Amino acid sequence: MSLTPARAEEPLCGKWQMIYQKIGDRQDLPKPLPAIKITQSGTALEFHYTKGLLETVYLSFKAYMDGSPADMINDKGEKVGTARLTRKEGVYYLTLQKPNGQPEPGKLTLSQEGRILTIESDAIVPRRGLTHVVQQYSRTGMVP
Repeated sequence: MSLTPARAEEPLCGKWQMIYQKIGDRQDLPKPLPAIKITQSGTALEFHYTKGLLETVYLSFKAYMDGSPADMINDKGEKVGTARLTRKEGVYYLTLQKPNGQPEPGKLTLSQEGRILTIESDAIVPRRGLTHVVQQYSRTGMVP
């Protein structure tokens, strides 16, 4: 019998409800409120972006923290791009890329003892082009 130590869950794991969003110089809060559920599956993190009271998943992917590409899947089961995830010194780096689009790099950081998740990215926004986006989420509990 082999006793292998259990791998500690990544601090990013949990359910996160959006509390703030700033796109360029404009601050707003989308309706219905988006959320992110992040779970760990071995050495990968599964991201499920949801919206509304029923928490309908509209985008998901399973990314390994070595930067290898992961398919982004929409609510119809179609591949809509690629995600790459890495971690360095407690900061997660997530780059999303749509087919034939340029990479949209982002940084995910935790603050307030892991209760606040801040995502900063440079994303292609319709009618604006490349725009700096800041989103903050509050931990709402662990994913069941």
